[in-house]
Amino acid sequence: MKEYQNEIKKINVKVKEAYKEGKTEKASDLQKQMFEIQGKMLQMSNKVMMFSLPIFLVAFWGLSFLYGGMFFESFMPLPMFAGFAFFNPVTWLPIGLTTMTGYYKAYFFYYFIATIVLTIIEKIYDKQKLKWLNMVDTGKRTMKRKSRKTPSKTTREYFRGTNTNASCAITGVKLSGTKQSNKKSITQKRPSVPFGGVLSTKAREQVFTELGKVVAKIKTIDDVDQKYRKYVEQAIKRAE
Repeated sequence: MKEYQNEIKKINVKVKEAYKEGKTEKASDLQKQMFEIQGKMLQMSNKVMMFSLPIFLVAFWGLSFLYGGMFFESFMPLPMFAGFAFFNPVTWLPIGLTTMTGYYKAYFFYYFIATIVLTIIEKIYDKQKLKWLNMVDTGKRTMKRKSRKTPSKTTREYFRGTNTNASCAITGVKLSGTKQSNKKSITQKRPSVPFGGVLSTKAREQVFTELGKVVAKIKTIDDVDQKYRKYVEQAIKRAE
């Protein structure tokens, strides 16, 4: 049963994504699959009821036959009614509490109270479980985090930042970059030279040399070396 429930949740997420993308046919096919799974779940629950209901009725009839006309003292006070009638709502209101009760009355109220208590415990456990899942591990407090939105919820991913230094895309030489200082503004920290943070000084000079030859029509763009051609094309686009 849990496998079917998890499968329905997955299909429901896919249906929402299909509607967002405008794929109505795919969404309708997924909904048909979901209805088929729900039908299987209903069949399984009906089979359980077919086997359990006769046993319950026989056990209930046996207990009522043995203890139906008897009264006993309950371990907890139960509501007391003055002539309960199903079709008269006035008689539904209790007139007090009593510990002396019959079998049917005790069964109904014990079952009702136990259901409420178990439901409250389940909700408290689910809330506490969510808190445990959302708690940040002590090892993750120093890690970088990123929020990722999904159709069902927003998850937070943790990862360790890379401290590797940038290197030139052509020569592989380590780039020195700008000196970090809190007194400098963001524009002062950001490299303003063309291809700053991507190419080294020598590689950048070679790119501009090739660019000058292409502009002067000494070379065509196809004659430029493959490793410089991409940056020459970018420089031409920027000039335009």
